[in-house]
Amino acid sequence: MSIYNLTQVDQPEPALEEDGDAAAPVQFEFIEEGLQSTSLRSTILDTLGSAIIANAMADNTGTSPSSPGIHDSPIPPLVIYYQKSADGDVIVDMLKSTQTESVVKGSDLEGGSNAIWIGKEVPTRIIDDITRGLLDRQIPIRSISHFQDPDSKTNIIQIGTSRRSSQNDLVTESTVAEFIEQHHALQTEDQKEREEIAEKLKEAEDNINRTLQQLKY
Repeated sequence: MSIYNLTQVDQPEPALEEDGDAAAPVQFEFIEEGLQSTSLRSTILDTLGSAIIANAMADNTGTSPSSPGIHDSPIPPLVIYYQKSADGDVIVDMLKSTQTESVVKGSDLEGGSNAIWIGKEVPTRIIDDITRGLLDRQIPIRSISHFQDPDSKTNIIQIGTSRRSSQNDLVTESTVAEFIEQHHALQTEDQKEREEIAEKLKEAEDNINRTLQQLKY
């Protein structure tokens, strides 16, 4: 059963070249994940800090732990769509049939939608569903890419217009397949980083427990 919540919101500030800001975090759509990420970072810092105080992590890690990377979100990806009059209702109708939550925003850019930006945490099957839906409806997509800052909109898909991509070749199923392969590689890299941090946390916990045991005697 499809999961969606198509909502009309206020028109955004004018953009020079692209809808939205492919480099900046979303200010209202993704507050919950921001809190989750902050909580996770705090947990890591607190644990490593305790280990340093216990003088048990000197050989295992420094005082500035790495970023925790992505985490699997139980929340379906959010699609932010900057609607144009040239698009009609085709993309809105397509989004209603997907297993995503969607927000429709206005746009000051002319012409139809031609670009899609993908967050690094979005499942590959959702990427395939959304892009296939656009291509099947003959939406002339000329760019598919990750956000400039991969940590800014991790579980978000953005559909809109990119003037700088207006002369690009049309995105095809082959283009999408290549992007999904790159996307999977990025997720694999993040997963490896996350596992390394989990291992360091486990070492910290073990060292702290040993220190506490020694203090009992």
